[in-house]
Formats: sequence, structure tokens, C-alpha cells
Amino acid sequence: MNEPVLSFQDVGYRFSDGFWGLKHVNLELFAGELLLLAGSNGAGKTLLMRHANGLARPTEGRVLYRGEEVHKAGRKIRQRIGLVFQHPEEQIIEESVAAEIAFGPGNLGIRGERLKSLVESNLELFGLAPYAERHPMTLSGGERRRLALASVLAMEPDILLLDEPFMELDYPGVRSLLSVLLKLHAAGQGICVITHDVGKILAHCDRLALMKDGTLSAAGKPEDLVGQLEEHGVRNPCRGGMLLEHASWR
Repeated sequence: MNEPVLSFQDVGYRFSDGFWGLKHVNLELFAGELLLLAGSNGAGKTLLMRHANGLARPTEGRVLYRGEEVHKAGRKIRQRIGLVFQHPEEQIIEESVAAEIAFGPGNLGIRGERLKSLVESNLELFGLAPYAERHPMTLSGGERRRLALASVLAMEPDILLLDEPFMELDYPGVRSLLSVLLKLHAAGQGICVITHDVGKILAHCDRLALMKDGTLSAAGKPEDLVGQLEEHGVRNPCRGGMLLEHASWR
């Protein structure tokens, strides 16, 4: 692989009560890869990714975007590292679906036909075109999740960080979102999926990283690490003899 887009170097984070939520985490994310970051609830996955675009700052160590410390890079990080929250309502602020998608690139100074093209292409990609003028809060949970992702993708980030993207989605919703993610990955989009439920997407990831108790235990090929999933509080979808290539809801 080439130089990493995002690099966590010996990252530690201590809460105000003295508890260490992250301890000596070293992890690199590369352009164009699909990384699956897995671990049980409370393992530190979400906390780690909040460091990726400056929402949290390490107590120890460094987080680098293309060699530059994230907390010094400011606004451009929020464009280049796109974080989609576990609860999409937390990042939806506009009065219509189209306006929500336009908000991010508009704040980056994109105007006119370029902005219109970004909005229209993401409406189509995520199946939201029929709802362009609807208020986001009238959408279903799955539709709001797709809108949150579309809004971040419209800023054309180097890497998408998706925190539990399949949570509360029904079977058709999972399949629809998974189809979009795989299409993006095939087009060269870097993606990191953060989850404790790997069975929906494990077959498609390029690398698997495992966290437990605020530490990164291992990172490598899924076939080499799948046997360690249950040690990390994650159900192993291949337990019982299922092939890794079938660990998908595609």
C-alpha cells in the first residue's frame, strides 16, 4: 500500500475521571481500502474515530492526516475525513433532504452547477431523489441513515468513517446500504466501518482490525483474524463452518 491517509500513532485518551478510554493505539487507514474496525460495545472504537477528524484530541500520541496533525489542520479535516455518526439525527440540520446534502459542500465554497451536480448525484446514488423536498425528520430510519451518508459523501472525503451503519435497519435496508457501500468501494472510495456486528460485511473488507478495552489487539487479513472475533466480544459469523466469503448480507 501507499502512504496512509490517516495514522494513529501511540494514541491514548484519558477521561476527566482518570479512566483511559484508549491506550497506545497504532493504526493506519489507506486510500481505497475497506477496513472493518470491530470490537464489543465499549471497546473504544467510536472514541478512536472521533479523533480522526478532531472531535476529540489525544491525551498522548498523535493523529496524522497525510503527515499533518489533525488538531492543527482544522476545517479541511472535516472535509477530507467524513464521519457518519451512529445516530444520523445528530448531524441532520437542514429543512429539506436536498438542502441537507448541499450544506457541507456549500460551506466549503462550492457553488453553481458543481453544487447542483453533487446534490443530484447523491440523491440518485442513495435513492433519495423522490424525497428531495421532504423534511429529513419525515424519513424512515434507514432513509435518514442514507441521507447522513450522502451529506458526508457530497464533501468528497478521502475516507468515510461509518459508526454502526447497519444499526436498526431491517433486511432490505441493510442490503440497500451495503450495495451502496460496495459500489463506493469498487470506485476507489476509502471506507472504515465501525461495528460489533460483522456478519453483514465481513466478506467484503480488505482488512480487519480488532479492539478490546481501549487497545488495538490486531489488524490484518480477515481470514487470519476471524478466529479471534469472539475473544473480542464479537460474534463470529464463520463459526460452525460457514465460509468467510458467505459472511455478507449482499
